[in-house]
Amino acid sequence: MKNLMKKLSFVLGLCLLSLGLFAQNGSIRMMRVHSGGEVVFTMEISSIDSVDFILKEAIITYDANGGEGYMAPQVITDFDSYTSLADNEFTRDHHVFTSWNTQSDGSGISYVERQGIKTKGNLKLYAQWKMIENADGSPLDGVENGHEWVDLGLPSRTKWATCNIGSTSAEAYGQYFAWGETQAKTQFSWDNYQYSHADGLVSKYAVDASAAVDGATDNKTTLDGEDDAARANWGGKWRMPTATEQIELIKNCTWEQVVQNGVRGALATSKLNGRTIFFPYVGYYPVNSSTVVSAGNAGHYWSSSLGTTSQHAFVLDLVGPYQVSAATGSYQRCTGASIRAVFP
Repeated sequence: MKNLMKKLSFVLGLCLLSLGLFAQNGSIRMMRVHSGGEVVFTMEISSIDSVDFILKEAIITYDANGGEGYMAPQVITDFDSYTSLADNEFTRDHHVFTSWNTQSDGSGISYVERQGIKTKGNLKLYAQWKMIENADGSPLDGVENGHEWVDLGLPSRTKWATCNIGSTSAEAYGQYFAWGETQAKTQFSWDNYQYSHADGLVSKYAVDASAAVDGATDNKTTLDGEDDAARANWGGKWRMPTATEQIELIKNCTWEQVVQNGVRGALATSKLNGRTIFFPYVGYYPVNSSTVVSAGNAGHYWSSSLGTTSQHAFVLDLVGPYQVSAATGSYQRCTGASIRAVFP
């Protein structure tokens, strides 16, 4: 019987060695080689018919997650005490480190540097980064003529204002304008529209004779600077976006409905650099109305582009209330809508 037990022990030893384990002081230790550490756990054998796995050590490893550099793993042997996470030593061009996270995309549990944690198992943490400048070194945000902008990394290099014309914060609704007018108002109709007669015929930006006063067309399809409310109210290089630029924004961002500082609206996150911009659900003034409708449920923002007819202009439509549908629509020019400016 003793000889049989010795043979079994010898065979078991060979098997364990092939798995990277070895005997030490009556226990068997598994070696798992890392770039900066090795021991993961020990397997203690108290008798030939009872094998217990007892965790003795755990390792925290750090992943640069797009960055560069090396950080040694942390070995934890005292599971009852807090272990302070390491300071970040990775670097990444044009980015700043923000936190550690258990998921590479930041969707897991987040930790800050030197945070005390308890863990009884191995833990892999990914560096989280925030882009602070473009690859060419140009800034991601700034101020133009007293108003803040954000660079969403769009192919056209267009910068978008962080708030509406007539407001000073991202959540404020701001003012409402008829298309092609530079003065805000609260009553909207063809009767008081600058470029029309009471019959709805237009006197400027006319491409079809049937919609033009006296049939006179000018074939203008984009607002002149003198009729651009963004330029008139904010000055500098600010202007209203074209419908093409609004479509570019839609296609290059992901959209979600959020409540930001108590205001419901659409949050656009750039697919190109992760920067965000918030559009409150400002609603609009319908034709022949002095009351805003759909506020809190939808946002409508003028472009500088003439619409499907001479009596219409394109808008950025952000429709809620439960999920965001971002698209371009065509509204009557005398409608009251908000303006989110761009430059240059």
